[in-house]
Amino acid sequence: MSCQPSDLLRYLPDFKVVVCTSCQYALQPSAISRHLKDIHHILRSSRKPFAEYVSTLDLAKPEAVIRSTDTLAQFPVAALPVQDGLKCSHQGCSHMCVTEKRMKSHWNVKHGRPGLRELNWTVVPLQTFFRGNSLRYFMKPSLSLVLSYETLKKSLDGEIEAALLQHYITSTSITLANGVETLSIWQEVMPQLAKRYPFLMYGLLICSALHLAWLRPSERQSYLITAATFQDLAMPLFRAAIAKINTENCNAIFSFHHLLAISSFAMDQENDLLLLECRDGPVVLSHWLFLLRSGCEYVTMVRDSVKDGALKTLLCDRPKYLDIYKDTQTPLKARLLAIIPSADCEDAWSEQECQIYRNAVHHLDHAFACAEGLGTAFDIWVALKAWPILLSPDYLQLLHYSHPGALIALSHYCVLLHKLDGIWYCEGRAKRISGDILQRLDPKWHTHIKIL
Repeated sequence: MSCQPSDLLRYLPDFKVVVCTSCQYALQPSAISRHLKDIHHILRSSRKPFAEYVSTLDLAKPEAVIRSTDTLAQFPVAALPVQDGLKCSHQGCSHMCVTEKRMKSHWNVKHGRPGLRELNWTVVPLQTFFRGNSLRYFMKPSLSLVLSYETLKKSLDGEIEAALLQHYITSTSITLANGVETLSIWQEVMPQLAKRYPFLMYGLLICSALHLAWLRPSERQSYLITAATFQDLAMPLFRAAIAKINTENCNAIFSFHHLLAISSFAMDQENDLLLLECRDGPVVLSHWLFLLRSGCEYVTMVRDSVKDGALKTLLCDRPKYLDIYKDTQTPLKARLLAIIPSADCEDAWSEQECQIYRNAVHHLDHAFACAEGLGTAFDIWVALKAWPILLSPDYLQLLHYSHPGALIALSHYCVLLHKLDGIWYCEGRAKRISGDILQRLDPKWHTHIKIL
């Protein structure tokens, strides 16, 4: 190996430790020579410069290095990888690990019962200096959920509100995050903002109550009423904030927009059918879709302010899929366009209906390309913005009257929505929509729809 000792062995003076830059973990002083020999196969004669370099360094014992993580000034620590980890939520317990299997074992041994995902541990970014017997995970000090909760609790009145906030911080926020990158936004930034903006605090409590309604079916009705009560309190304050939107409150408004779309999607019974409203009565825009579209208008107004702030990751994540799509004749688009009846047949559609359908298919094909291009990064926000938010009022009118083309397009969209079935506020929805489409659509069109 022809590299300088300091290139392979990086010294971190703040912790008095050497990190192997190739293996990405710290080395105990007494184990450095063996590491160079056994792991990197550096001959004894070639190890001399490394030994001389290490002898000039002030190195601490592993115990001292580990203790130093209790008072971290900055996270993450350079040269160490960040891992998706788990932290026990039991009061007074600081156990951390990186696998659910180990966390479940911890709960059985230390707390005397099996732990439950989303209730008894939280997802946090973790690092460790050492491997083997000296392995000990640490995390960003500000992610101490107990401290965060105790601080924020002072902003609330009543035991119900405090309990819901704790559940949001320790559980609901994790289900809303798309990996470690956005976890701190949902778990830290939004609750801190909520201390200054009551409508945002209500938004957190609404989502928490709806999450609990899903987790505890026997208490579902009670939690739904609680969520509706907080929404009644939040909306007037939110509208007042929008009327005076500025660079100071824009982050709170942007946060509430996200929470409101989720809660509206989860709360309304009619939203089980997404875009399929009751066929009796006038054509109306789905409540959640109205909120999403109007919210996007607010976001556009404050984009420049938000993009430079703590919420920029949420803002930047959304448009990435726009660059993925190339307008080509894909098999999906060709198959869907081929079902348009010829102009001389009995079931012919008007030219206006054909054009409305073509536009919907174009956006749907775009949405499928986005999902394929994004892979695991495909989330609820892309799913909603890549198709429903782009649909014209004319398409929604066709859907209201069960036009076969509109129903067929929606049945294919359900395939995308089904990818998110593991999310609590989406669970089972794609199948329910698909089943309703099957009932509404004339059997002669059934060969063209996707049934889940």
